[in-house]
Amino acid sequence: PAVKFSDQVNKAATLTVIRSGERVPIHGFISHFEQRGRAGDKFGYRAIMVPRAWSLSLNYRTRIWGQNMTVEEIVTTALKEAGFSPGDDFKFSLSASYPKRDYCVQFKETDLDFFQRTLEHEGIFYFFEHGDTDVLHIADNKSAIASIDGESEIVYNPGSGLLPGKESIGEFICREHVVTGKIRLKDYNYRTPDTVLKSESQINTDMPGVRYEYGPHINDQSQGDKLAKVRNEEIECQRRVMHGDGDCPAFRVGNTFTLDGHYRSDLDGDYFITSVRHSGSQRSSLPGLGEAGGGHPYQNEFSCIPADVDFRPKRITAVPQVPGVMTSVTETAGGDYAFIDENGEYHLKMHFDLTAETNGEATKAIRKAQPYTGPEYGMHFPEHANTEMIWACVNGDPDRPMALLTAPHPSQKSPSTADNKAQNVIRTWGKNELTFDDTIDDENIYLHATKNRTTKVVNSHVENVGNNQQMYVGHDRTRVVKNDETTTVENDQEHTVGNNRTRAVGTDEKISIGSNQTIAVGTNRKESVGSNETVSIGADRECSVGGNQSTSVSSNESLDVGSNMSVSIGSNLTETVGGDASTEVGSDFDLKVGKDGTIEIGNKTVIDSGSDLTIKGGKKAVIEIADQLTLKCGKAKFILKKNGDIEISGKKINIKGSGDIKIKGSKVAAN
Repeated sequence: PAVKFSDQVNKAATLTVIRSGERVPIHGFISHFEQRGRAGDKFGYRAIMVPRAWSLSLNYRTRIWGQNMTVEEIVTTALKEAGFSPGDDFKFSLSASYPKRDYCVQFKETDLDFFQRTLEHEGIFYFFEHGDTDVLHIADNKSAIASIDGESEIVYNPGSGLLPGKESIGEFICREHVVTGKIRLKDYNYRTPDTVLKSESQINTDMPGVRYEYGPHINDQSQGDKLAKVRNEEIECQRRVMHGDGDCPAFRVGNTFTLDGHYRSDLDGDYFITSVRHSGSQRSSLPGLGEAGGGHPYQNEFSCIPADVDFRPKRITAVPQVPGVMTSVTETAGGDYAFIDENGEYHLKMHFDLTAETNGEATKAIRKAQPYTGPEYGMHFPEHANTEMIWACVNGDPDRPMALLTAPHPSQKSPSTADNKAQNVIRTWGKNELTFDDTIDDENIYLHATKNRTTKVVNSHVENVGNNQQMYVGHDRTRVVKNDETTTVENDQEHTVGNNRTRAVGTDEKISIGSNQTIAVGTNRKESVGSNETVSIGADRECSVGGNQSTSVSSNESLDVGSNMSVSIGSNLTETVGGDASTEVGSDFDLKVGKDGTIEIGNKTVIDSGSDLTIKGGKKAVIEIADQLTLKCGKAKFILKKNGDIEISGKKINIKGSGDIKIKGSKVAAN
């Protein structure tokens, strides 16, 4: 009675059954030990022995398995972490190749459940081989299956038990079921969105019905066809199933045996054992403990299928579902921005993930849902490192995560809070911002560009401002209009240039002013016309020059005044004409000089008066001619020559003086 319970549990154990004098071992370890009673000096105990793989059920967790791993690599990793050694404790016999999984998540389940459902999905089964120890054998084909140890032909002998003589099967029942005849699989691979992934399989054409499954993780057509066949084989294994009992202790799941001597000869043959329940008793040798002994010391109940049927395990392990959303943080391999690949996908560090990876390798890149997307267009705000990301799973499948959106928290506050609850804010990490302010009576749209802003309109751009508009440009502004531009100001316009202004017009320019125009130039003004200029003034014109004025005409100049013209010069006037000068006055001409006046002509001078000519001097008059001066009126002539000769000729000559008349000369002749 002093057995120490803690020394019994979690210890390796072997149950041995004697078969024809040979020891048949069944290995495992003790998971449960209890005391059951006492009879005299004997004590009863009850122990539960389980396979070592049962220990996988003690690990319950959520984790992300390494990306791009095959089912064999995933299972190997799980078993090695549980202390199993490849070759010694487990082995694989896989004939098919299996794809690498992009993403594989164990979600709120035990390692054993994850291990079993992963194998079940691919149609892989496992069983135990018992020799010196138990070996977990993982297989997907018939070649890995061996017959039971020792004699594999078992006779059908109803009513026999574990009695001296040959082992036998006492009951063998064949059950035929109507099962679904056709399997149809369909999936969607976002990496090849135009590829329709649809596969079908039908092994038994006599069976009705179609089982349609969507989303079994198919990457391409060949993988889909293979998996559809596996699903069909899984159903076919359930069509014809045999159940029986017997006394052969060598029966093991994963082995085959041969049935002989059945009253229906068509049932004789080879069978693959899918389940066994062993039972035995030694109570007859231990009176007083429990119920009185009786029955067979050993017997079993089993299920099997014809050995020529490809066995696929039934998918009985529940696949976990993720019903809601979960949180994570965006990862980065360095820098402020989160890791993003060429497809706009992100690496996330799930909050449930206990691994130490923090350099962008904790997860494979996953897609992020966007408000709007399409070929070469869409909407995307790149995420930054350590941003809290909300994610969910497509169809609730933990192996198909998709990032949804980000969530604020005290370290990453929302741009809209109770202080500005009327503002709808879009603000980037670089402080570029678009805010829609819905404050009543102060509604506003605010656009802020931290540095540059570029707007491109392919066709028309219409901007309507109901009241005032202001534009402030801190430095230069350039505006290019490739065709016409029309600016209409229905009231006043004020244009102020703080420094220089240059305006270039490629062809014509027309300025039309409905009323007055005033141009004020603070210093100098220069106007250059490459060809002709016409200035037309409907009424008066006044030109005032505060200093000097110089007018240079390279060729001809014409001044046409319809009525009067007045030129007033406060000081001097100098006129220089490089060629001829002509002044024509239609009526009177008055030239008045306030002081001295000089008229200097380099060649000939002609003064022609159509009527009277009067030359008047206030005091003296001097006419000085270098060669000859001639005064002529009709036939009368007065000539002065430079040698001193004076000639007066005319019809009548009268010399009249109010005083004396003197004639003096070296000679005076009269006719």
